[in-house]
Amino acid sequence: MLQTDLEFKQRYGSVKITKPLNKRDLELSERTVSRIMTKNQ
Repeated sequence: MLQTDLEFKQRYGSVKITKPLNKRDLELSERTVSRIMTKNQ
């Protein structure tokens, strides 16, 4: 799991990305955002 809020921001960029997805499926959103962030690195 994430250790700090800073680490979360570095991984996911913004809560705005995950918030809409969380309404559908938290697990799915985490995988989706992880995939998006990995491509952007």
